[in-house]
Amino acid sequence: MGESARTTDGSGDLAPSAPSATPISGRPSRGRHVWRLVVAVAAVVAFTAAGWFALGWLDAIGGPEALRARFGMRAAGVLVPLQTLISLTPFPPEPVAIGIAVIYGPVWGALLIWVGWMASALVQYGICRFAARDFDVARGMERLPAWLRGFRADHPVFLIAGRFVPLAGTHFVNSTAGALRVPLMRFVVCAAVGEGVAAAFIAGATAGVLFLAA
Repeated sequence: MGESARTTDGSGDLAPSAPSATPISGRPSRGRHVWRLVVAVAAVVAFTAAGWFALGWLDAIGGPEALRARFGMRAAGVLVPLQTLISLTPFPPEPVAIGIAVIYGPVWGALLIWVGWMASALVQYGICRFAARDFDVARGMERLPAWLRGFRADHPVFLIAGRFVPLAGTHFVNSTAGALRVPLMRFVVCAAVGEGVAAAFIAGATAGVLFLAA
């Protein structure tokens, strides 16, 4: 990334189809960069391990409904952080989100799901903004539809629509935005819209299935 946000395609120039954002002033020393990278990798490993154990624990106690039976409506205090944690790992967070929607209904369920996903988006953004120095987006770009590749990383279309690409679209958008220093407020607004749509869909679809099954 260096003095300007760029791909590592060897040319030193920004590729036409690569996301870019605001330039980055300064370049951290190599030692500082390595330390930041180690911290970021350790955080990802820790989140993944914690998520794996949390999913096992949730399954062992009987799922979200068991938490509701034990804590009542206060179960949100466990389920929302759990959803945030799972969203930071390769594991799918939708089972926890669906459980939240079942317990709290389409309105409060959607709000709680949104809070969990927004928290995970900010954490991913922050980790990559903290650790990134040179960020090769080429591999991630290959997963995006052709029509999406021409948008810059700070464009609302990339920050919102990119979240709905299957296979880690959300992770890629959050990570790219952080690494390429997309302005925080722009990221927050676009993430709020994208995650809000996803949360409303999960909660609404869950409510619809429950209604049809009743």
